[in-house]
Amino acid sequence: MIRVSKMIGAAFAGLPTLVGIMRAQSFGFAVETFLAGVFMVPFFSLLGYLALGCFAMIYGGIHGINVAPQYVGRDRARRRISLFLKRYDPAFSYDYFLCKMVSLLKIMVFNDDKDNLVVCQGKVDKTAFQDIIDMAYQGTVTLNSCQVKDKYCYLDINLHMSDIHDGGSRIYKKNDIFRMKVCKDITKPEDYGFSIRKVQCRGCGGSFDATKIKYCPYCNREYDMKEDDWVVLGLDYC
Repeated sequence: MIRVSKMIGAAFAGLPTLVGIMRAQSFGFAVETFLAGVFMVPFFSLLGYLALGCFAMIYGGIHGINVAPQYVGRDRARRRISLFLKRYDPAFSYDYFLCKMVSLLKIMVFNDDKDNLVVCQGKVDKTAFQDIIDMAYQGTVTLNSCQVKDKYCYLDINLHMSDIHDGGSRIYKKNDIFRMKVCKDITKPEDYGFSIRKVQCRGCGGSFDATKIKYCPYCNREYDMKEDDWVVLGLDYC
């Protein structure tokens, strides 16, 4: 900012000085105009610094007002989700849960065959996210609703992401908000050793990788992942 303010000061002082020198009727007057311009540079630099500082304060204030509800919602969601799920699982970890949600979102976005995804148990538009080529979590999640019905917990959350889109003629970055509805058997505590790559069929007991198939290759029984971990019931832009 100091360098910019010096440039502003030099510009504001230099232009009038240059004009004054060009219009000077004598050499002495031109020298006086030049010296006056030199001494005016610090004054205009100070004005430029103050102007930039005021602009930065105003911009920061406006930006803070715009993002404040987002961060308030994030903190509220953390408290509500933690309090809600710790009733059923005292060892519940919000950070682990958050990583799980972001991972589920990426699986849903970057997988074209959503009908055969074991993590997807709802209807999701197959073409909705085809232009997204990369995404990063922005650090904010907000909670729309949470409830328990029978033995299943249902959460409706918004995930704030920074995404890279392929627009065909150009690649651009955009902030997106995804509304995701998830479900899980709440009677079972979180299994931190659970891996979707090695699940066990409840029919025959066979072990298989559920990242690509949802039916047991041994007995053809459909694997219901919400009995072991979170699954997605719905996903769309918010």
